[in-house]
Amino acid sequence: MRQPSETAHGPTYHNTFTRDSVDSRIWSIATEPKFGIGQRAMLLQTKDGNVLWDLIALLDAETIEFVRLLLHSIQHVVYQA
Repeated sequence: MRQPSETAHGPTYHNTFTRDSVDSRIWSIATEPKFGIGQRAMLLQTKDGNVLWDLIALLDAETIEFVRLLLHSIQHVVYQA
């Protein structure tokens, strides 16, 4: 896991990807350092498609690459407004 770094304009944000220790189909995606209200997204891999529960605070190139390489795509997004 990377440590957040400071620039002249404030912290540099990035996402962390953590696989659940009990159910390997579940991934947590969190932005560091915490951004906004500090929410995290949960990503569930299923044979019928991948489900993203809640929204990701930071959608950067590394996160897009993670989804493409590991999961290929996201079929469903679930969130509450």
